[in-house]
Amino acid sequence: MSFARRQTLELSDFPDVVPQLRPLMHCVCVVYSTSNYYNSPARIIVLMTETCNLLVDAARKYLDPNSLFQVEVEEALDKVLMTLKIFGKYRDAFREFKAKLPSYYKVRSRQSTLSRRIVNLVINSSGREEAKDVGFSGASGLQAIRLFR
Repeated sequence: MSFARRQTLELSDFPDVVPQLRPLMHCVCVVYSTSNYYNSPARIIVLMTETCNLLVDAARKYLDPNSLFQVEVEEALDKVLMTLKIFGKYRDAFREFKAKLPSYYKVRSRQSTLSRRIVNLVINSSGREEAKDVGFSGASGLQAIRLFR
């Protein structure tokens, strides 16, 4: 999560977080689908855990246990129901973007398909692994050719 987005979530009043949940999940999907570092389940789980912990901390501050039992019952109940509603919206946003996740890969998969075709053409026409002809260079180019086979 970017520092600016995290700071925005931390400084917002807890009920004001709701409009920021969908853009947050969109950012997580973009990071997961494009990053070389965060595109593994283990790494994205850490990111999602941090996001959940941030929301739990914000809810804890919003529900402040010291004052929760000193106010009117209706007001305390409203705060608890609002917190549950926000966590429900977070869960809904997560499920929505989880379902949309394959669409984040469409552009990337088209590029990969084109790269595979180019590499196959080079390998088939020359009979040897020449990565330099398609813009790859050095060991990473040979690794790319081996991955595309």
